[in-house]
Amino acid sequence: MKIEKGRSFGIALVLFIVACVWSLTTTADTRIEYAYPEMKEGAQALFDEHFAEYLNSMKSHYDTDGDLRQAELIDGVSVQQVSLEGHNFFVTGYEFPLQLEGKTVGTVMVEQNLMAGPDASEWKITDVSPIADLDYQLSEATRRFPSARAIWYIHDPNFRIRGFYAQTDTDTDGQFFDTYTQTVIPIEQLYGQIDARRLEPGFSPSEKALVPVIQVGAAGEDGGAWSRAFVVLVSAIAAIILGILGCVRKLRREQIELDFRSRQGIFLKECRGTSKENDAEEGKKTGQDARR
Repeated sequence: MKIEKGRSFGIALVLFIVACVWSLTTTADTRIEYAYPEMKEGAQALFDEHFAEYLNSMKSHYDTDGDLRQAELIDGVSVQQVSLEGHNFFVTGYEFPLQLEGKTVGTVMVEQNLMAGPDASEWKITDVSPIADLDYQLSEATRRFPSARAIWYIHDPNFRIRGFYAQTDTDTDGQFFDTYTQTVIPIEQLYGQIDARRLEPGFSPSEKALVPVIQVGAAGEDGGAWSRAFVVLVSAIAAIILGILGCVRKLRREQIELDFRSRQGIFLKECRGTSKENDAEEGKKTGQDARR
């Protein structure tokens, strides 16, 4: 009985610990909008099937002598660009650092495949850039904004913008970390750059800005934290349920044993009573025989 109870508790405890460890290790920073693992797997499959072989013949552009057919995508981050008007931003896709033998050699840009047929992938790779510092810039942004409650990655070549916009509880307007200059500027200064760029001769808005894409399937600003918290909660509930089931099973077995022992006691009493009656009857007969 004790062994069974301990086993149930042990299973529950292991499930809870695994969930907690998973929640702490999956995504490095929950303030950043990362792609789901399933999305990364899909993008990796697209890269392996349609790009790896071709890019392997152009490896000099990616500062590597290795075999790009062995390259792997690591955690992708949501990418935002400037809207058609004003100072708003919209999500266009995800960028995944491309690593080979532990070294980042490029960036895989993935967007939602709006023209996908029934058998087509939901996502498509639009470019594999030799930009090889995205993972570094991500860690730098989190270092620059330790108290930020949310960090957004903005990369819009049309506006010559690449960096991270962060908001804190004390600075709701936010600041922008410019990865080109490695400086942090007020967001109003970035807005000024956007306005100035729009006034430059020959400037035209990106086609993406004409039809903003609303992405699905990503761990949003709070989605990553919520999803991990949800898993921990479910695992905790499962642990409690397993513990309760273990206790119920133990009580049920004890009740069964108690009932069995009770019935066994009654049976033994009946057997003793019957035995005594038989002995008495036998003694009576023996006495009668003796008198005869």
